[in-house]
Amino acid sequence: MKIKSVFLFLVLSLAGCVTVLGQERVIAEKEFRDIASSSLKRLQTVKYRRTMTSEVIRSTGRTMSFSVLESEPADRSRTLMIYMEGGTTRRFETVTIGSTTYTRSNNEKWTVDSGSAPREGFTVAPGRSGAAVDLKSGRTYKLFPSAKLGTQTTDIYQENETITFNSERGSGKTFAVRKMWINKEGVLLRSESSTANKDGPIQNTVLIYEHDPLIVIEAPIESKIEKRN
Repeated sequence: MKIKSVFLFLVLSLAGCVTVLGQERVIAEKEFRDIASSSLKRLQTVKYRRTMTSEVIRSTGRTMSFSVLESEPADRSRTLMIYMEGGTTRRFETVTIGSTTYTRSNNEKWTVDSGSAPREGFTVAPGRSGAAVDLKSGRTYKLFPSAKLGTQTTDIYQENETITFNSERGSGKTFAVRKMWINKEGVLLRSESSTANKDGPIQNTVLIYEHDPLIVIEAPIESKIEKRN
């Protein structure tokens, strides 16, 4: 099956796996921020795999990306990123062990960067102009308790944001929704974000977290690393 077909199948299959059971209620920003912070801190102490699907839709076409990040405490990670736009597919990989990062693009040989900051590959996000912009933002927060995610019972925490902007080039509104699925042990299992405005791009991103104690991250095979003088 082609990469693009796998990507579309993953997006469509994930979209229908959530059932909300509990009664929603409004919560304070602090409750939302606290649960987000504590769930992310837990990830720093466990082996996990994060799968991301993302798309940006513009009037000129669609950009799609797929990535898998694996993390092994305290200082090892491995990332595969696939980026698709206009019929072109690019592939980017990194392996980070301590202060050493190995990178390669499109299955070429690995290169080594010692002491450099780890990179996670491509970033897919709507662009903004360089013009001065006056921004005003309003946020609301909700909790949907006892929501089913597959076979697990989770709480869904949702942030709704409306951004009003004015600039010399015009004005408008951007709407954003962010959701987190967190189980009863406080473990983050899934997150979603969607951003849209009337004239600009639409962006949708889904992150799936798997806690896998079998993850082992090693450096690339020596023969596949490019030698530098």
